[in-house]
Amino acid sequence: MTRIWRIVMSFGVVLFCAVGLLAGCSGQTKSGTSYSKLPNGELQMYMQSDLRTIHDKAVVVLRDQFGYKIEKHDCDALAGQIVARTARNERISVETYKHADNSTKVQVSAGFGNEYVSREILSELEASFPAMRTTTTTTATGATTNK
Repeated sequence: MTRIWRIVMSFGVVLFCAVGLLAGCSGQTKSGTSYSKLPNGELQMYMQSDLRTIHDKAVVVLRDQFGYKIEKHDCDALAGQIVARTARNERISVETYKHADNSTKVQVSAGFGNEYVSREILSELEASFPAMRTTTTTTATGATTNK
């Protein structure tokens, strides 16, 4: 009887952990927002404009509106990256990727997962460009799919 009890309890523990893992890995999109949170703590958004325009606007937002020191910014035909520093020397990274001809994916990470700063940066960018409404789903393996 004890062997059967151990098997049943082991199965129950595994089932409980699997349900908890799947619930914790579900999509992190908050209702009413146009951005989604990635498993690594970055926030991402899809915006309706070309890559170069959004990249240049992001540089202006970081430098002029937030007063951050731009350490590096590069952009080519498919992707761009901006690295900036706050007054407290927190690293801000804004990465842009060409999604389609008139659509760009923007990913922002601030410090060690400072979601508030990332949201503020995306809000300023969103005020300049319309954000595309997409459904983002994160699977248990960490893969992100957009619809």
